[in-house]
Amino acid sequence: MLILDAALDSFFDLGFNRTTTEKIARRARVSRGAMLHHFPQRTDLVQAAVVQRRIWDVFKVANRIVRKKADKTERIRLQRLFVD
Repeated sequence: MLILDAALDSFFDLGFNRTTTEKIARRARVSRGAMLHHFPQRTDLVQAAVVQRRIWDVFKVANRIVRKKADKTERIRLQRLFVD
């Protein structure tokens, strides 16, 4: 999680092209080797972050549905998250 957060912060602050794996590892306070073991390329970090974000979105909407606070738009959004 720390690596993904560091990567997203770096991409936001510096842009994708100026963000290096060294900068991400330094920001996450892990060795570059440890980071590359889990995420060999910057694009792997982006994909993992998107998946993490999608899972979080599904969790939030599902939680609202369980609590019966979701409106029709949120229920449709949840269905699309599972279908896409």
